[in-house]
Order: sequence, then structure tokens, then C-alpha cells
Amino acid sequence: MNQSSPPSIQKIIAKAIQEADKSYFFEDYSKQANAVMQALKAANLTFMPTQPTERMIQAGIAAIGSGKIRPEDHVRYIFTDMIKEGMKEGSVRS
Repeated sequence: MNQSSPPSIQKIIAKAIQEADKSYFFEDYSKQANAVMQALKAANLTFMPTQPTERMIQAGIAAIGSGKIRPEDHVRYIFTDMIKEGMKEGSVRS
């Protein structure tokens, strides 16, 4: 699992908007990216990683007791399956 800081969501969105814009002008798409982020937030949508970070795993471990499965694996399985199901139903968008 990559533990480095991910690029900002705004920069990812701005780059996608820029790449979709085939004009010859070099523009700053930060305002458009911000508008997209605010619209998604207003719709109660959020951005989530496809794999849990170590801090997320630790928070999950703290929230559950141990059982037959190691808590780290239990949290990973639950998180991954929830994201996959959310993508199938459309509630989590990648």
C-alpha cells in the first residue's frame, strides 16, 4: 500500500478538466475544480480512497473486538467490500 500523500482532489479534477479542454489557451482550472468539489459536497457525496490508509485501519481496529480474523484483515475486508458494493450501486463514484 502506498503511504505517500495522494495528490489533492482539486488538482486531479483541474487536470482532468484541462485535458478535456482542447483549446489552445493555457488556463487555470482550479475554480472549475472547486465548483465540482462543492457540488459533490452539496449532494452529500465524498471522495474516498479505494484502499484504507493505515490510520483508517487503526481506527477500525479500535472500534471492533478481536475474533477469528486478525482485526487488520477484518477491517480491510469490510472496507473493500463496502467500496466495491457502493461502486456497483453507484453510491461511491471513482
